[in-house]
Amino acid sequence: MEKIRFVVPGEPYGKGRPKFSTKCGFVRAVTPERTANYENLIKLEYERQCHGQRYEKEDALGILITAYKPIPSSVSKKKLRLM
Repeated sequence: MEKIRFVVPGEPYGKGRPKFSTKCGFVRAVTPERTANYENLIKLEYERQCHGQRYEKEDALGILITAYKPIPSSVSKKKLRLM
């Protein structure tokens, strides 16, 4: 199995919860705009860096995600030194 690596620039962002509404008796789910934009960024970066390589349905797929987040400013100086 070959390894493919790509980097998504910027701070990682978790998937937001959808908003639900009812119209004419039907339930509608709307993905938050920030989530949709981030998902699109990931897709575009994958296509740009990996040249749009596709996988077949039968292919095994494993994912390892490494995310780096900045240290919050509310962290004490003691904890900051330990980090």
